[in-house]
Amino acid sequence: LYSSAASDVYKRQFQKALDSGNIQQVQSTAKASAALIAALQESAKTNQPFRIDFDKDVSVIIKVDKEGKINANFIPGDKAVENYLRNNIEFLKNRFNEENIAYGDVNYSKSKQDKEEQKKQNNKENGHE
Repeated sequence: LYSSAASDVYKRQFQKALDSGNIQQVQSTAKASAALIAALQESAKTNQPFRIDFDKDVSVIIKVDKEGKINANFIPGDKAVENYLRNNIEFLKNRFNEENIAYGDVNYSKSKQDKEEQKKQNNKENGHE
């Protein structure tokens, strides 16, 4: 189910790239689709998570649970990305619903920047600074 849903999403992107005549984008989309589907299938088989690093700004840890539901934890690189995720995580869940993609827990962690500031604040409050 998860690979079928992911495949449907990528097929639409693939078709859009084909329609625009962008061969490089078509090839890139095809490679990304195949890699993502393979990772999702492996996660479903082994029940182990995998990580995708998009760039320094965001990563996601994905796991397919025993029921075939996708679980995703986004890891923002900074507060701006964290705010973006906070404002758009519900939109992502709605897209999953629209595409009939079964999901469990879809969330985000605090940014590294936010965690460091929290740690400094805690140290200050505890008299360790």
